Amino acid sequence: VLQLDPGNSEAFTRLMDLYVRLGRDLRIFSFWTLMFDRCQEVLARRPDLVEAIKYRGIAQTRRMGPLDVDPPDRLQAEQDLRSALERDTDDLDVHFHLAMWHAKEAELTEKTAPAKSANHRRLALEVAEQMSARHLGDAEAQLNHLRILMPLEEYTAAEDLVYRLEQQMIEQPISPRAVVDLINLTTSLAKELADVSPDSVWERAETLLRRGLEQWPTETLLYMGLGRTLRRLRKIDEAIQIFDHGREITGESNSIDIHRQFHLQMACTFEYLDLRLSTIESLETEQRQ
Repeated sequence: VLQLDPGNSEAFTRLMDLYVRLGRDLRIFSFWTLMFDRCQEVLARRPDLVEAIKYRGIAQTRRMGPLDVDPPDRLQAEQDLRSALERDTDDLDVHFHLAMWHAKEAELTEKTAPAKSANHRRLALEVAEQMSARHLGDAEAQLNHLRILMPLEEYTAAEDLVYRLEQQMIEQPISPRAVVDLINLTTSLAKELADVSPDSVWERAETLLRRGLEQWPTETLLYMGLGRTLRRLRKIDEAIQIFDHGREITGESNSIDIHRQFHLQMACTFEYLDLRLSTIESLETEQRQ
């Protein structure tokens, strides 16, 4: 469609949303580059297409760090995001990526320009705070805030936000990915806090994952997370049952979800076999037979 009609903003946005999902949910980095390249192609023919400017900024921000993006191209990403935010001040994705852009700039300039790095750090926190305040009742916005706080090592603010988010997610989980991301951020935070018991963190994770499975009983990602959590809590028999169930789930209908589920089921299968073998190895010889 875009080859025939480069200015078709609806088709372009649907394609970009697909790339975002593949890059973010499946964590396949190459899709951020594909997304960036498609934006460049469209902007070469339609330099005024605002959707292409927005998604180019998002894609380039995601590429910063893993790839050595030149400073002028990094600045272009900021300009793209600010332009998109001026057009729609309520665009949560743009707000989040602008905060991410400043956080990445702070990291990239830390050694060569400490004062500049400190300013970007301040701006990252400021933009994240603005995003959080603008979308106060939105759990995804608060989770985005946490995603900015953690790499900037703002652990006190992160700890307060984690407890609020946990309560929100228990009352109403917003997505399987959000549940798992919150747990990952919480366990990372726990490593930095001396007064937090590891078991208590995993017990809270178990509660969140079981609540998520009440909402999405066929979500393999949640079975994977729950199995690993139970393993951490040394509930081995329960973990084996959860992994076994996770590797057998069927029901996805579109090709992206089928691809995603296949990889998650493979991971559940490996975890299941590993636990089964570990259990067998701990038995006496006669019991093994």
